[in-house]
Amino acid sequence: YLDTDENGITQNRYFVEHPEMVLGEMVMESTKYGMDSACRPYEDASLETLLAGAVENIQAEIAEQETDELVEEEDNSIPADPSVANFSFTVYDGKIYYRENSRMKPVELSVTAANRVKGMVAIRDCVRELIAYQTEGYADTVIEGQQRKLNQLYDTFQKKYGILNARANSMVFSDDNSYPLLCSLEVVAEDGVHARKADMFHKRTIKPHQAVTKVDTASEALSLSLSEKARVDMDYMCSLTGKSAEEIERELSGVIFRLPDVAGGEPEFVSEDEYLSGNVREKLKEAKLAAAASEVYKINVEALEKVQPKDLTASEISVRLGATWIPISDVSEFMFQLLDTPNYSAVYEMLAVMKAKLDASRALLYETARFVDIYKAYDDIAKERTLTPEERKEAKAFSRKADACTPLVKGMGSEYCNQNAYDAIQIHGGSGFMKDYACERVYRDARITSIYEGTTQLQVVAAIRHVTTGTYLSLIREYEAQPVKESLKGIHDILVGLTENFEKAVQTVTEAKNQEYLDFMARRLVEMAGNIIMAYLLLGHAEANESFTKSCEVYTKLAQSEVDKHCDFIANFSPAQIDCYKA
Repeated sequence: YLDTDENGITQNRYFVEHPEMVLGEMVMESTKYGMDSACRPYEDASLETLLAGAVENIQAEIAEQETDELVEEEDNSIPADPSVANFSFTVYDGKIYYRENSRMKPVELSVTAANRVKGMVAIRDCVRELIAYQTEGYADTVIEGQQRKLNQLYDTFQKKYGILNARANSMVFSDDNSYPLLCSLEVVAEDGVHARKADMFHKRTIKPHQAVTKVDTASEALSLSLSEKARVDMDYMCSLTGKSAEEIERELSGVIFRLPDVAGGEPEFVSEDEYLSGNVREKLKEAKLAAAASEVYKINVEALEKVQPKDLTASEISVRLGATWIPISDVSEFMFQLLDTPNYSAVYEMLAVMKAKLDASRALLYETARFVDIYKAYDDIAKERTLTPEERKEAKAFSRKADACTPLVKGMGSEYCNQNAYDAIQIHGGSGFMKDYACERVYRDARITSIYEGTTQLQVVAAIRHVTTGTYLSLIREYEAQPVKESLKGIHDILVGLTENFEKAVQTVTEAKNQEYLDFMARRLVEMAGNIIMAYLLLGHAEANESFTKSCEVYTKLAQSEVDKHCDFIANFSPAQIDCYKA
């Protein structure tokens, strides 16, 4: 598609052949990537006039493209037969079907391929019955009769279509989940063409399970108890050996352990592996208390003392500041002591706001994930059966919510990530950006979030249509309608007021019908929607768990200040003022 003009400048071949369509002077210019071609505009000509003239010179026509009408494929599948294993072929009313989950679909095959499949289905079903007869301990006469049937089916098939492992048979039947079972019926020679029959054709290859009713030693009884009952069952072990519980406990001393004092019931025992693992410190405390009352538990104490882990020294314990299991109060106390500024309001305000932003971001992330999970679940259901009109409507609604919240959580979450990392360094003061502190690494990592997931402005571009179409406002109204307890109604009332202000701001911008004005205000509108939605989500969390109440109050104050700021800016701005922001 490229060519060079009379001046040696590389450009699209069309413009080389039609220089009258070039609306400027083609020149070579120096760029940061070296010399490159560029179209320099004529100083004394209007682009509008040149473009109009060029359009008139276009000699072309748009031909209508005929397209084949899409014909919806007829669904000839039938409900799955429970007796047919999933991902298996079966023959039903003379036709071959393939079961996939809850449906069986007809399979179109050539006559030869269909006969191959029918023959292997018969062999497969015969083998399964033979395995069941052997497993359940049927009489030899029954098993021999089934083996004769299997030999007859195999011989007939092998004469017509070759061995089961043959490539032609594999091509038509490999999708059946029992094809490996059929392949195991043959011992294939090195040439891959000849095979002999496996032992299943003429021998009993599976022995039925026979329960052991008597053993000689307590150790054997313990092995059986663990394999058959998956626990130390003393009554079962007594029945196997004919010994008393006291005798077995004495013989297995140190191999099984009596659990300390099961009040009002029979003593319980566990194996050595189970007892001497887990929280052995707590078990030792319980064993010592029990041993004080009964000598029986002395062996428990001795065994547990041998497996106690070594205590860590203070220098071996490392704790990351910000770990979720550390209470916020401990973090605050540590910061006050570290900075020697007890009750320093600037610090605890920053910590509270950081936590509120973190909780709000998580709330929006979990809500977005919920929307995605639900609509994808409907997608999976649709593969199994036709969705009802109500299900299709709900799936569409959750898909729309997921589309709306995805750019919102990416944009707002990335911004809060960067803000929290920045504030963490501020709290540490001048030493915060040193490698001695984790926040130096966190600050660098935070910058990746708004790069890897696209800049915040790109997320705004994806989100603004959900402002103008009312998706965010509709979602906010759903949260608004949810009941809250009396202690949280004050926060709820604030959010109702913020929603009204947001709606007015959206109306002000959209009624101007000015795309440049909308683009200029897009980030403010999207951030207002995000602030209100995240505040409502935290309100829901606080309703369910009081530990979120403080974060909810702090974030609502933050959202209120942000929404009021953006609303005030929009109310006192006119599209004509945009020129002031242009270079």
